[in-house]
Amino acid sequence: MKKEQRIPILVATIASVGAATFVSSYMSKRSNDISLESLQKIASQYAKGLPMMVDKETQLEAVGAAESEIIYSYRLINVETDSSLQSRIVSMKQGMINRNCSTPETRDNLLNKGITMKYDYYDKNRMHITSVEIKPSDCR
Repeated sequence: MKKEQRIPILVATIASVGAATFVSSYMSKRSNDISLESLQKIASQYAKGLPMMVDKETQLEAVGAAESEIIYSYRLINVETDSSLQSRIVSMKQGMINRNCSTPETRDNLLNKGITMKYDYYDKNRMHITSVEIKPSDCR
């Protein structure tokens, strides 16, 4: 796999494990239901150290929450949007699914509790490139 193809997959895995760790510590022995308020607290806690360089090409700029969803916003700092970039990122969705579904922290603490992982990608000029969603049903 080429380096540019690995970036969104690696970044997505790192971020989802981090959020899953917060969910795990926050939820501890609570029920499997995760409220929007809980997700917002988790996203707010995770976002305290942002923006953060994940690697030399990718900056995690924000983590947010919506109903049953954790949202990660990344900026590819050395990339301008072109006609093939969106399709290249979307074509890597299966690898992102495989990594998220096979990472116990993400699978058990987020996906198995009904939380969708959404990854928004922006270019160096903060122009939206694409979004990739990993839903709980993707792991079944």
